[in-house]
Amino acid sequence: MSVRSDLIAAIKPLIPANIKTVDVPRSLDGLETNKPVLMVYRESVTKAPNKQGAWEHTFSAWVISPNIDTARAEDNLDGTLEDVLNGLDQIDWLDWKQAERSTFGDNQAPAYKIALTLLTY
Repeated sequence: MSVRSDLIAAIKPLIPANIKTVDVPRSLDGLETNKPVLMVYRESVTKAPNKQGAWEHTFSAWVISPNIDTARAEDNLDGTLEDVLNGLDQIDWLDWKQAERSTFGDNQAPAYKIALTLLTY
């Protein structure tokens, strides 16, 4: 197991089953975009400030709406974001500070990008 796979394994049972999880950075195909998506991947690893063998991992978590209609997309995105944040808050070895409104992919799907951090030894 890797830090990434451990993180996904911890998140999956804490979010609704209708949210598809993707654990690598990639484009989404049409079949995947018929339901909300949570894409999580590692962006960086740095030496932790304590310099005692700990590493600080930064992950990006994208909450992506499947809807094209603007009003439906925003409603769906709001609800999915709250579900994901509630799940993330239950993982005591994970920290997040901000969910930033964005768009994802070539189709400019409505999304939020959340920066996650965790430490390993």
